[in-house]
Amino acid sequence: MAITELTTRDSGIKVIGRVPWGSHFCMFYDDEQDLVDLLVPYFKAGLEQNEFCMWITSEPLQAEHARAALATAIPNLDEYLKRGQIEILDYRDWYVLEGRFDSERVLQGWVDKLAAAQARGFAGLRLSGNTFWLEPTNWRDFTDYEAAVDAVIGQYQMLAMCTYSLAKCGAVEIMEVVSNHVFALIRRGDRWQVIESAERRKMEESLRLSEERYRNLFTSMTEGFALHEIIVDEAGLPCDYRFLEVNPAFERLTGLTRDRVIGRTMWEVLPGSEPFWVETYGKVALTGESLHFENYSSPLDRWYEVFAYSPAPGQFAVLFGDITERKRVEHERERLLEQMQTFMHMVSHDLRAPLTAIGGNAQMLRLLAGSQGNSPALEEVVDSIYRGVRRMDTMISDLLDVARLEGGRLALNPVPTDLAAYLPDLVKRLGLVLEMERVAVRLAPGLPPAATDPDRLERILTNLCSNALKYSSPATPVVITAEPREGEVVVSVCDQGQGISERALPHVFDRFYRAPEGRRAEGIGLGLYITRLLVEAQGGRIWVESTPGKGSTFSFTLPLADVT
Repeated sequence: MAITELTTRDSGIKVIGRVPWGSHFCMFYDDEQDLVDLLVPYFKAGLEQNEFCMWITSEPLQAEHARAALATAIPNLDEYLKRGQIEILDYRDWYVLEGRFDSERVLQGWVDKLAAAQARGFAGLRLSGNTFWLEPTNWRDFTDYEAAVDAVIGQYQMLAMCTYSLAKCGAVEIMEVVSNHVFALIRRGDRWQVIESAERRKMEESLRLSEERYRNLFTSMTEGFALHEIIVDEAGLPCDYRFLEVNPAFERLTGLTRDRVIGRTMWEVLPGSEPFWVETYGKVALTGESLHFENYSSPLDRWYEVFAYSPAPGQFAVLFGDITERKRVEHERERLLEQMQTFMHMVSHDLRAPLTAIGGNAQMLRLLAGSQGNSPALEEVVDSIYRGVRRMDTMISDLLDVARLEGGRLALNPVPTDLAAYLPDLVKRLGLVLEMERVAVRLAPGLPPAATDPDRLERILTNLCSNALKYSSPATPVVITAEPREGEVVVSVCDQGQGISERALPHVFDRFYRAPEGRRAEGIGLGLYITRLLVEAQGGRIWVESTPGKGSTFSFTLPLADVT
């Protein structure tokens, strides 16, 4: 199948062949036989290409005669009529309802018919209307309508063939009709000829350039492409599919050459494939539902990312890229993460055991010192040991949390949380471990509940408040704010501290990052990294705005809770 078959339709009329969707053309006829000669093959081709067809009739070929002429050429016409694929109407039932021609109603009627047809699985709309009923009084309205049709039909999957009686058209009328269509058909002796308008010539050149660009894209694209038709069994169920077209990238990504696959079925080309894929692609071809997935091909021993869609009923196309290397890296990363998590649990156990002993001995040392009288020097030593134990315990916890977060194994329990009550209470509780006296909470009125895990939110705010207090003067305030904004809540922690340099700003949320200047060398650079991971795990985002010497504002978002 050529690529042009995806964008053009068989008109059924030999003298014009294939035409693109959106074509609006006409014919001039002398008698009933002229209409039969062109309209019967025109509609026959449309029915065979799964198009919805509408034939609006008038003298000299009435609806019952049109139906009889079609039945002669299409023995199974009754089947098409029963499934509602074709309507044959008298002009009074379409153009002049209630005795009046309304161009806007008629034009909108075609668009509505197309939408209904596509919703039922038809490829598009093929129509024809006979204008014999036109009187001189409404000729101008109808030519304006034809100009409107010609202006908009190119936006839709429609083909329109209008028919005009030569007996009712003078030279002026013929010129007007031709100007409103891309081309006209007229009989010269025993042959039909095409009269092209200037617009038709422009369209053909545009189509040629478009097809050339499409072919260049088709052959140069890096993604593989393959077009197939589905094969069904006697029960109408998919049992195989046939290759119709592939591009050079298909050959490069699969190792299968074009001459080996075109015209052959999947079972012939890939005999080791799983039947599941016939069912999957069959669903796409028969229902029109698109799919996006990753697929391992055992016959080719490759991983592919695949987008499958149906360009026409009974067909499916796939766009795909080779992701074998990406999957290998992902697998290796998962293996390393598992190893790291195992290692971190071992390290945590092995490090926390002596830390517990150190903390216990420090406590015993304090008791002994107290029993022998106060010793400020000894108390300072003991306090130093306690601070070291706490810092070491925090670093171990950070490493474990990173392992869990990066491995996607940190359990979250988001619940509707009233931040107006939660934030002041949190500030009060943090006062036991942080110097929170200079932390203020300012909340927007009517603050809606957020969907968040309260324990993880506490960790986020603890990290941000700790940094704000640590890197700002004790004489300056730290402010926590919260306000609703476009379907989410924005929480900010603002300080008036030393700020962050422009060089460091893009990296503050990176793993193991510590600003090279002006900040105390505590921790291992995981606090803000963990904070970012916790925010993102809850469906939010985090950022910082800072001016050196004036302070920083760390902000993050939380989704609104569904309280319906």
